[in-house]
Amino acid sequence: MLSEPNILQNLMKGRTRLSGAAWVVMRDAHAAEDIFQNVALKAMTRDVSFENEAALMSWTFITARREGLNKFEKECGLPE
Repeated sequence: MLSEPNILQNLMKGRTRLSGAAWVVMRDAHAAEDIFQNVALKAMTRDVSFENEAALMSWTFITARREGLNKFEKECGLPE
């Protein structure tokens, strides 16, 4: 099980790649950074546990992409 310091360390190590996953959807660097910060906060504060770095990164990429898609849909007025 990863500890909070390990989660934070891994998130910061993968920050560019994680923000990039959100950027692919949003095409906006500021929005991608906001999404990264939201996902990092969720990883640290929710009742989510990660067995290892691979589980953390997988969850984070999926969550960042989902948040990017949700934000894109809201900004474009698309039905959810």
